[in-house]
Amino acid sequence: MMLLEKSLLVIFALLLVATLVNQILVWRRPDKDWRELTLRIRTWWLIIILFSLALLSPTWLALTFFALLSFMALKEFLTLVPSRHSDRMPLLWIFIAIPINYWLIGIGWYGMFVVFIPVYVFLFLPARMVIAGDTQGFLRTASQLHWSLMTTVFAFSHVAFLLVLPADGKQTGALLVLFLVGLTEFNDIAQYLWGKSFGRIKVTPTVSPN
Repeated sequence: MMLLEKSLLVIFALLLVATLVNQILVWRRPDKDWRELTLRIRTWWLIIILFSLALLSPTWLALTFFALLSFMALKEFLTLVPSRHSDRMPLLWIFIAIPINYWLIGIGWYGMFVVFIPVYVFLFLPARMVIAGDTQGFLRTASQLHWSLMTTVFAFSHVAFLLVLPADGKQTGALLVLFLVGLTEFNDIAQYLWGKSFGRIKVTPTVSPN
């Protein structure tokens, strides 16, 4: 059994322990509200299962999975911001940028990948918007499109790029992704426990209720 498979087994074992502890707490202390903890554990089960399938898949399939996540995240982001009628073509182009971005990852062209969105796409989108002739709300729309691409596609795709890092094979890149996801999970658990145990003053109650 390779190191990646062993690491995944450890993570699944920890999730199983967390699930059992949560069930015991619900059974022993039914007077308390454990819904948030239960929801967090269920969410992490889904995340770990999906990431495990992606990491154990061929590289092209894993990159397709990450591209699909970027597509869904970008689509969700754009539903939260207003758009103009003239923005239909720029919106189409930013979705077209997703497969191109992940194709650059797949062929390992880091030099182009790292400048494709923050340089070329960022220059192309405002130019395309100007050609449309609608200058009303131009700066707001341009900044929204740029920010949506940076957060949901460019920044997120760096996780996918870890999979193709040159080393001793795919396992190294997959282990780096697993390490990153593990740190994120540990941070989520730690901030939840710390907030519930010691958090008396809510610094940002509208952002994090803990």
